[in-house]
Amino acid sequence: MSAPTVTLTDQDRARLHTFGQRIVETMRNRGALPAHAPDPRFYATGLPDRAVLALDLASFQGREEAVTNAAFLRQLRAALEGRRVVITNGRGLVYQVGWAPTPTSGIPDYAELNLASAPSSGRLLVPLGETAQGPCWLSLLEMDSVLLGGTRRLGKTTLLHAFILALVAREPARRVRLLLADGKDGVEFGVYRGLPHVQTVTGTGEELAAALGTLRTELHRRSELLVKHGARKIADLPSEQCPPYLVLVVDELAYHLETPGVDELLRDLVARGGAYGIHPVLATQRPDATVVKGFLKTNLATRIALPVPDRQDSQVILGRNGAEQLPKIAGRVLFTWRGRRIEAQGYAVSDALLGEIVGRLEAQQPPLSGSAPGQLTPAERRWVTLALEQFEGYFPAREIAEAANSSHRQLATTAKRWELQGLLEPAVYEEGTGHKLPRRITAKLTALL
Repeated sequence: MSAPTVTLTDQDRARLHTFGQRIVETMRNRGALPAHAPDPRFYATGLPDRAVLALDLASFQGREEAVTNAAFLRQLRAALEGRRVVITNGRGLVYQVGWAPTPTSGIPDYAELNLASAPSSGRLLVPLGETAQGPCWLSLLEMDSVLLGGTRRLGKTTLLHAFILALVAREPARRVRLLLADGKDGVEFGVYRGLPHVQTVTGTGEELAAALGTLRTELHRRSELLVKHGARKIADLPSEQCPPYLVLVVDELAYHLETPGVDELLRDLVARGGAYGIHPVLATQRPDATVVKGFLKTNLATRIALPVPDRQDSQVILGRNGAEQLPKIAGRVLFTWRGRRIEAQGYAVSDALLGEIVGRLEAQQPPLSGSAPGQLTPAERRWVTLALEQFEGYFPAREIAEAANSSHRQLATTAKRWELQGLLEPAVYEEGTGHKLPRRITAKLTALL
């Protein structure tokens, strides 16, 4: 009896396509495919626990050994973010890749960051993503210090960008300052360099060590300030004496820890920084015990995991199992908050949205609340298509949310923004009952498809 197939979403099909692309890239990197040969055609099937990708052996002209041996298998597993891979070679070449199809947990698809989905009150709020109950934003004041870890290419740096954008767009520079270190010579975080909130570390690990030393000096100064005023935290200081909150964002933690002195300085800031308004956010794509050492790990109050290959990695990040069971979807995160285990789908941050928000802030203009002008996210395109095809051009948020397996709250927030942008007609109410009627899509929104 054959294994049952599963219903594939558009996102699942894109993942299968990505699997095939990376397998072919690995074949070419190892010289298993002639340089002039076209890419072999894959036939992909999604099963509940694995994706099966089959192709014709004729593409390899007697080089089958090069794409089935143990060395190739190890390289292929690395290219597929640590997924288990089984290769069989019979009448055709078959790769069975471990995966989990998109779950029906009620968690929405990958949607672009929408700053308007944040709570109306609260300081240092950052977006964790969409849960089955709606948008999840948490305050760094409560998170204190953060460890973010997970497999490469699954959304770690994108989540950091969402954090940074939320802070610089929602907080004035007098209230919060950011020190950003990306481990890529400033290529990743250099876009923020012109903002008054931001200092970037673009050089060597020694430059970061010097910046951390300055932070530790500031920590001691703030300690003396609290003692002088008899305060327990900087929020208790008189307004004219209250220094800005400092957020330290370090990506590629493993790279920075290679520099002598960085480990010790980070330990001090993680252990004591929260009381003095200094909040470290540390991210690594190598969540192993040698990188995230005991003292550093246990003192990071909030731990967020993206998908990881096995239980050991989940234990290193979260102190518990679970992250190895996350679907291998970019941006999917797992964390514990107030005793509850929460799974969320982090937001996408497109280059267009990033550039638009930073550009407007540099020009001292209000930041956009959602997607960049003239663009729809994949989820928004699906909503508009459903409205046109199933609801005759009306936009009933609840019904569309159910049809698209999306968050009703997210759709309602988007509908409000679109109305302000002239993409939806203003709301009207039924005579007699006063019930709110669905808004109609305008030609302007239809044209964006």
